[in-house]
Amino acid sequence: MNLRLKNAIAVAALCLGLGGVALAQTPQLVNYQAVIRNAAGEVIASAPVGIEISILQGSTTGVAVYSETHTANTNDFGLVNLKLGSGNSADFFEDIDWADGPYFMAISLDLNGGSNYTQFGVTELVSVPYALMAENVMNDQVDDADADSTNELQSISWANDTLFLTQGGNVDLSAYDQSSQMMMIQMQLDSTTNALNNQFQAVNAELDADSATFAAGIAANNTAISNVNSNLSSLAAQHSADSAQFVSALIFFSELNRLPK
Repeated sequence: MNLRLKNAIAVAALCLGLGGVALAQTPQLVNYQAVIRNAAGEVIASAPVGIEISILQGSTTGVAVYSETHTANTNDFGLVNLKLGSGNSADFFEDIDWADGPYFMAISLDLNGGSNYTQFGVTELVSVPYALMAENVMNDQVDDADADSTNELQSISWANDTLFLTQGGNVDLSAYDQSSQMMMIQMQLDSTTNALNNQFQAVNAELDADSATFAAGIAANNTAISNVNSNLSSLAAQHSADSAQFVSALIFFSELNRLPK
């Protein structure tokens, strides 16, 4: 937003940062950025500037419920970055009752870096600082009659088709159509069963193949043993025949020696 400084003939573009609200136990701060330009629209870069920020209640001319000052140096782009709530102030930023709005932010500057401030303009605060209201809820500062942060806690239980809360209240789920979920579960079970069956069949096929190989090996071994036994029988028979022939030869030579010479 460009504003014309009446007696200094300077122009500044001011914008409120949207991401810097700190809640709960962290300091309450709101990011604030300002781009300072001269009357020609040129950025006032790398220069000191005095800034006064005031929070006005009710209207653009309302009472200042909070005011703080900063002395900042612009960067190469004429930008200054501040944290509203961290400046020099006799007020307390956390004392602002954001629920009692509306609130407006008045910006005053001293382009020479001093404290001779001239107001540039007033802008209504719409949403960013009001996020600080959440701290009241987080810290249980809201009047809930008994200020007990634990009695709102309940336990949940399940019986048949109904959910129950310990302090009353229930949800009947009997009419809830679970057919699609059951169908999906059944499909998943069928898929898992099929996969297991396929694996089982594959294992059985491997076992059958191993059994066939083992049986073939046993059969081959039995054949080999049978062949050995047959060869042994043949050798025994041959040995018997040779022995008979040897005995016959001995008898022949014995009878031959008995003949008269």
